[in-house]
Amino acid sequence: MNGPTIRNIYAKAIGDLVLGHLEAQGYPPAELAERRALAAIAQIRDVLGDDSLDDPACFQRIEKIVALFGEIGVGTFRHDWGRTLLYMGGGLW
Repeated sequence: MNGPTIRNIYAKAIGDLVLGHLEAQGYPPAELAERRALAAIAQIRDVLGDDSLDDPACFQRIEKIVALFGEIGVGTFRHDWGRTLLYMGGGLW
């Protein structure tokens, strides 16, 4: 076998082990994670296309996207009032 084929076999085996470990620890299965990611992308698209948010600097759109990240448990760093905040899981860290 050539190098890339062996690498692909290892990558698949390691990926299966990691997914099995994550699922055993209570993390969502890959299919659920993918559905959640696609739903989040659709929500972000909706925010960006929301013409009722008409502020010139897009502050309202950015705030809604940051809030969405917090709701789905994705931490984001942002600069606000001179300090860096981490939004995660709907709360500040």
